[in-house]
Amino acid sequence: KFTLDARAGASVDRESIGIGSKKDDTWSPTGRLSITYAAQDFRAMLFGSYELAGGASLGKTTKRGSVVLSLSDRFTPKWSWNLSGSWQSNRSTDDIIVVGTEDVMTAGGAAGIACQVVEWASIRLSGNVFQQWDNGLTGNDLTRYSVMLGVTLSNVFPIF
Repeated sequence: KFTLDARAGASVDRESIGIGSKKDDTWSPTGRLSITYAAQDFRAMLFGSYELAGGASLGKTTKRGSVVLSLSDRFTPKWSWNLSGSWQSNRSTDDIIVVGTEDVMTAGGAAGIACQVVEWASIRLSGNVFQQWDNGLTGNDLTRYSVMLGVTLSNVFPIF
């Protein structure tokens, strides 16, 4: 019913600075943790990570932390639901605030409900929300909402 996956280590970012062979090293811990619970038709997953990410946030090396939570359940033979949320932080590795520093945080969530109308057709209603906070050069925050109604038609056709 429970699954646990954990990993840990270290990352190094080596950048050439100035003229010649002078290098600037940035060390950072790296880790991932995932916990999953599954019982009959219910499933829950929690995932977290911390890493050094190159090229993120407008080309700056960043320290990225992420957390994701996901829940889903089939509560009757025809009905199911899901709910998920996420958060991510990208922080520049610069020790001081300098021109070009970019720090971005994002959060999002999704929810949905689905019904298997007949064996070959299902209908699904889902919604999403996304928020981004930018503390750097661009300084633009972003908020996005969406709702979707979908119909899936499917059938199995044996070829042989």
